Amino acid sequence: MKIFLKFLKLKYSYFLICTILLVAIFEFLSYGLAYPIISIFLDLEQNFLFKINNFISKNLGMDIELKESLLVTFLIVILLLQSLSFIIFRFITLKITLNYLFNLRSNIFNSFFDSIYNPNIKTSEILNSLTIQSMNAFHYWSCYIDCIKRILIIAAILILFIIISFKVLITSTLILFLLFLLINKISSLSQRYGKNMVIIDQTYLNASNQSLNNYKYIKITNIKDKLLSSIIPMLKDFNSNQFKFTMLSKLIKESSEPIAVILIILIGYLSAYYLNINVSLLIISVLLLRRLIANISSLFRSYQSLVKYKESIKYIEKILNNFQKSPSLQNNLITNLKEINLNNIYFEYSKGKPIFKNLNLSIKRNKPAVIYGKSGSGKSSLINLITGITTPLKGNISYNNLDIYKEINIKSFKIGIVLQEEVIFNMSLIDNLLLRNPNAKRKKIIELIKTLGLMDIFHNKKIDLNMSINEISSNLSGGEKQRIALIREILYEPDLLILDEATSALDKISLKKTIKFLNTIKNKTTLLIFTHQNEFKKYNFDIYELKNNNLL
Repeated sequence: MKIFLKFLKLKYSYFLICTILLVAIFEFLSYGLAYPIISIFLDLEQNFLFKINNFISKNLGMDIELKESLLVTFLIVILLLQSLSFIIFRFITLKITLNYLFNLRSNIFNSFFDSIYNPNIKTSEILNSLTIQSMNAFHYWSCYIDCIKRILIIAAILILFIIISFKVLITSTLILFLLFLLINKISSLSQRYGKNMVIIDQTYLNASNQSLNNYKYIKITNIKDKLLSSIIPMLKDFNSNQFKFTMLSKLIKESSEPIAVILIILIGYLSAYYLNINVSLLIISVLLLRRLIANISSLFRSYQSLVKYKESIKYIEKILNNFQKSPSLQNNLITNLKEINLNNIYFEYSKGKPIFKNLNLSIKRNKPAVIYGKSGSGKSSLINLITGITTPLKGNISYNNLDIYKEINIKSFKIGIVLQEEVIFNMSLIDNLLLRNPNAKRKKIIELIKTLGLMDIFHNKKIDLNMSINEISSNLSGGEKQRIALIREILYEPDLLILDEATSALDKISLKKTIKFLNTIKNKTTLLIFTHQNEFKKYNFDIYELKNNNLL
């Protein structure tokens, strides 16, 4: 019932239900009209047609004389309408499922970036949710809708069976019940194999993701075979479950035709010789049985897929539930950042393992702060706190002496950041540079390119802002990418500019040019620099060191 209520929340779901009801009604009418037509064709003296006209005249008070041609015309019209209803059904189903897929992927993406930062969340799981699992969720609702359609068609056929021949229905039900027991057993096995496949697939994705992200190391150290040996058991386990699941599916699909024929012959034999069913009734019963068994078989296949894809729905729900929504931001908007203060900050990711204890820091405009620290000293955690990505367990963080969680909206400030792992996107140079400020002047862009010594990236040093930067930026060095990322943030004109080892890939000449340039903009923006390079000590910057869970 919960699933059906979820289904009703999908866009166009009510319209789809009406369409499915039309499909079932036309199914009922088409076979309902087929019965009298078959009876008329088999009745050479046309007694059956006479009975129909007599029934209409006596019970409906209508003086209408039906003819074979009129009944056939009605049947043709009904069949055409039935075909049209199927087309509409497919159209709406596709609209619903694609709309669901779009909203689901948008929800995962937005929820991830709107959540509180959690270093324990695996990006491979997010990627898996955005691709494979969301596509499986799309198939889930397609199968769910198909199940609803099949159930209603089966119900229409059963109602028609009751009207035409209750005896045949009872006989058929007893035989089909045995078939149902077999289907139920196969369904339970399918559910188990489908669940195993989702779990194994995620484990395999994690392992593959790690390997692909460490291509250079694996290539140089030649440990490919060792890593592959750890992945092979997963592949074998997945293939084993996939084999069993697929074989069950194919077993039903390939055997449905002969099973249907056997059941029809069996029921037809019992009906003709033991239930005294006439020929016309026997023919329509056989047709209905064929249609009934075909829909039951399709229902089972859809249900089997439904069981498999349901695990993907659970997987995505689990991922979404792991996101902790960021606290709601205040409406107060204040610009012109003058100072940042961290007071008595206590912070930890794992209980009992503090990263900061009673940490204090004051950053003022006109006085850039440079923070040194070894790997693992907490530089990234400090950046997360200052930018509001994470919240301290104790203490407070303020911009212009206003608490960023209680008194102001931190998003009202323009925060720029350049990371050691430079963020360059698969687009043109100009699109990368204008990503944060689309209105930046080309004159300013060219000036910054020359100031920071980036002319070498152009062929014959002829500036081409439309040059393409490929997916992995292989046409740029690490230092060039860092300077492009820095220019992008400078063009944004941020209130706070954070550099996280953003000059680590620069040679001495480029580093000197960059530091000199940063010294010229310290009056325009609040600068916070995380580095291990001693060159910054030569300038009039506030120097700190992260050590022993605190700043010295």
